[in-house]
Amino acid sequence: MDKKQILDYYINIGKNNSEKYKIALVVNVRGKTKNYADFTCSSVVNEYFSLTLYEEIQRTLRNAGYEVCTFFDENEFIKAVLENKIGNPEQLIVMNSSQKGTHIGRKSLIPAFCGLHNIKFTGSNAYTVSLCRNKFHTNCISKNMDLFTTDTYIYNIKYGWISGKPVLGEKVIIKLNNEACSIGMTKNNILKYDKSSDEIISAMAKEYNQDIIVQKFICGFEVEVPIVMGKNICSLDPVGIELNNKQFLGQEILDYEIRGNHSFNYFHFKNQYPEISERIKKNSIQIGKLLGIEGIGRIDYRITENGEAFVTDIATNPHITSISSIATSFSWLGYSYTDMFYTIIGLSIEKYV
Repeated sequence: MDKKQILDYYINIGKNNSEKYKIALVVNVRGKTKNYADFTCSSVVNEYFSLTLYEEIQRTLRNAGYEVCTFFDENEFIKAVLENKIGNPEQLIVMNSSQKGTHIGRKSLIPAFCGLHNIKFTGSNAYTVSLCRNKFHTNCISKNMDLFTTDTYIYNIKYGWISGKPVLGEKVIIKLNNEACSIGMTKNNILKYDKSSDEIISAMAKEYNQDIIVQKFICGFEVEVPIVMGKNICSLDPVGIELNNKQFLGQEILDYEIRGNHSFNYFHFKNQYPEISERIKKNSIQIGKLLGIEGIGRIDYRITENGEAFVTDIATNPHITSISSIATSFSWLGYSYTDMFYTIIGLSIEKYV
């Protein structure tokens, strides 16, 4: 089947089961989710939904025919299940976007809980979710299979450098190993590695209480590739990131402020670079298979002017708002925002058949 046939297949599953299942939406929302631990400089709230975007998601699911119950806190959901206040678990599908706090592996709590209680949920299992949040581990696995990686080193918060270190004078980018949404990322994270760099890296590890990865900096395009991973699989068209009316970002990056404020636009990368697009689409599917991603995922790249592509991030729970690259890629194929949710739900239902 081609990608439209695959999407139609999952959309039909989602449409045809709206009266059979109830959606439990477990989400962190700014102003609604309370009592969470946070970082001092870059708030984890960057990963939370705004109230407006959350309400749009809830409204879209209800318009799709699904009954929806919402939990703004993981503990609320778990308590409702344990106290039998959520209805028949067999008729429940959990759509999880929660990640309260700063602890490593926080996105795996709800998938692990659902697995324990035999509750259907969208997306990947707890192991895959945690694995894909560890940039260094996924880079090592992908590198072993020649899947478009760049030079990557890790600075361990306890032991220091444990995998070599960059060459003096090499231009690098410093990242938190277990975070997304550009948490901890500023333009100062790009530097030429020298003897003083270790002090910066060590301070960052202590501030965020986690390992730091250091990668060769790639001057180029920034591109996101949505993948659909069920019994049928496909990559959707790559979504290019445009910043300040520039499609080729060069030295620019999506830092914490830009990502949090959504101060960027999208462009249809495949229309201008069809050959590169096909290569990264195939590469993304291979990564999805290798890492066990289920449902809808996303593989992010930096791509040089010469067409060399390097994976920079892997998302098992990419944002599904109407302004996300996932929704954008669906719209390019002529599908609605509602169709995207039918697809997500259809993938989940198929997983348990």
